[in-house]
Amino acid sequence: MPTPTELLWLIVLPAAAVLVVRFAASRVGTRGPVAAAIADTLVAVGIVAVFGLAAWFGEPALRPSLPLATSDSSFLWVVWFAPAGLLLGLFDLRMPVAARWGLRLAAGAGAAWLILEPVAARLTGLEVALQVGASAVLSAAVWAALADPRDPGRRHATAVATIVALAAGGLVYVHVGHVARMGQTAAILSAVVGAAAAPVPPTRPFHLPRVVAGALALVIVPLSLAGFTYLNIVSPWHTAILWPVATAVLVPAAPLAGMLVPPRWPRLVTAALAALLALAVVAGGAVAGGILTPTPEHDRYGY
Repeated sequence: MPTPTELLWLIVLPAAAVLVVRFAASRVGTRGPVAAAIADTLVAVGIVAVFGLAAWFGEPALRPSLPLATSDSSFLWVVWFAPAGLLLGLFDLRMPVAARWGLRLAAGAGAAWLILEPVAARLTGLEVALQVGASAVLSAAVWAALADPRDPGRRHATAVATIVALAAGGLVYVHVGHVARMGQTAAILSAVVGAAAAPVPPTRPFHLPRVVAGALALVIVPLSLAGFTYLNIVSPWHTAILWPVATAVLVPAAPLAGMLVPPRWPRLVTAALAALLALAVVAGGAVAGGILTPTPEHDRYGY
């Protein structure tokens, strides 16, 4: 269980800061469509800025260097992927469909390569290609689920699924991967996304700015790829599989569960179903990762 101090800097302070940004943006967004778009952009910037600041000043520190020092875990790249994804998102929505998907796939592949590059020497060329390719496709899919739907019901469902997926995924990182910093990263992001999307007043739907989709996709998917890359050890002497393929794919894919919910249903029903589906997807990845039956470690001598 997190300590009161960890709850403060992981959840309470980031969420409160985003709520302040939302309040300021709401004063701008009441003046027409252009002002509403500016307000959404302000909220997106707030999500990314608060996420980065919480990681930077948190205790224990999640602060990465730039470029990453050799002592840094590669997953800390995701702190820098968030602002990069936000900048790309500003261009993404103004592009033709084909160019938009090309940008998303290229960004996902680039992020995956930065995660893999420090350990690429111990992987075959096919393994690198498969991991980069799968991460690119999954990043683009999550990005599209958050950015492309214009139906308010669909956006409501994907926002709920994303919040639940981030919170539940953080637990999986801790309990399956035994990596607290990955769990803390997901917890911070779930707090700021939840504060940004929560319905105020309660009669409104959950709503995330479309422009923040790239930032979220480039954190959610590479974070899981980092777990797959660094938690799995396979050698002639020792094997420990703590992050199977099913976990690596299902946990970051959970935001897509919102796309399975009929968008015309009542908001409360839509939110409940989206949350349950996202939990089911994350739970499937967690079980595959060994919460119930941990994979035993062994070496060539049977110890």
